[in-house]
Amino acid sequence: MPKSPEQYQPSEEEIKKAEDMMTPEQKELSKEREETIEYGRKEALKKKEDDYVNLYLKGLESAEGLILPESVGGSLNLEGLESAEGLKLPESVGSYLDLGGLKSAEGLKLPESVGGSLFLESLESTEGLKLPESVGGNLYLGGLESAEGLKLPESVNGSLNLDGLKSAEGLKLPESVGGNLYLGGLESAEGLKLPESVGSYL
Repeated sequence: MPKSPEQYQPSEEEIKKAEDMMTPEQKELSKEREETIEYGRKEALKKKEDDYVNLYLKGLESAEGLILPESVGGSLNLEGLESAEGLKLPESVGSYLDLGGLKSAEGLKLPESVGGSLFLESLESTEGLKLPESVGGNLYLGGLESAEGLKLPESVNGSLNLDGLKSAEGLKLPESVGGNLYLGGLESAEGLKLPESVGSYL
C-alpha cells in the first residue's frame, strides 16, 4: 500500500503571520476554544479512570492494521489519527472517545452510543458524519464552520461546542444540553432555535 503523503505542517513564521491577521475577538475566541478542549480532556481523564480499562493509542497516525476490541468499558484515545481510513471502532465505548485529530469524517463509523465525551474538534465538514444517538459527556465540534448536513444527537448530557459556526443556517440543536452551549462564533441569530433547556451558560 503506498504511503500517504505527510500532513502539511505550517512554519512558525506562517502561524505568526496568521495570528497577526486575526482580530482581537478572533484571538480571544481561539484561545477560549483551546482552553475548553484542554479542560474537557483533563476532566474526561479523571472520570472512570479507576473503574474501567482504558485504551490509549493517541500516538497512532494511521489505523492501518489496527484491530480494536468489540467494546471498550472505559476511554478510547485515538487523537493522533489523521484519517478514518481502515478504522473500525468498537460498538460501544463506556467513557470518552477522542478522535480530535480527524479533519474529515469520510469512512468514519462511530459507535451508537458514547458514555463520556466525544472529541471531534478538528472536523472541517459534516460530510459523511453520523453522530451517535446519545453522548454521555461533552461533544466537541468546534472546527465546523457550517451546520449544513449536521444531525446532532437528541440530547447531549454534557457541553456542546460549536464555536466555529458563523451562521445558524441549517442548525438543529438538541432538545436538551446538560452543560454549556458554545456558539461564540455566530455572527447572526437568524434561524437560531435554542434548546428547551441548557444546563449552564451560553
